[in-house]
Amino acid sequence: RESPKARETLLGMLEDPSRTHRISALWVVEQLGLQSAIGQVQAISRHDSDTQVRQRAGCVLKQLERRSGTPATSRAGDANALGTSLELQAL
Repeated sequence: RESPKARETLLGMLEDPSRTHRISALWVVEQLGLQSAIGQVQAISRHDSDTQVRQRAGCVLKQLERRSGTPATSRAGDANALGTSLELQAL
């Protein structure tokens, strides 16, 4: 069962002004293998104002690619929102 509050909180953390919050949210995405967050993680890896956050997002993308077996760049357009109930059950 998807938790709308958990989804909303994680989305907010990926865009939080706090570098620590963004890095923590990236860790959650990585640990849960949230493939539906690829678009957001890719945007963070390219455009975040903090070098450490961009680097961490790049590492998360690589992990997500390994888990799925396909490059994140080929799926990024499909994944702008966090999503499936299976992915968020762990939250």
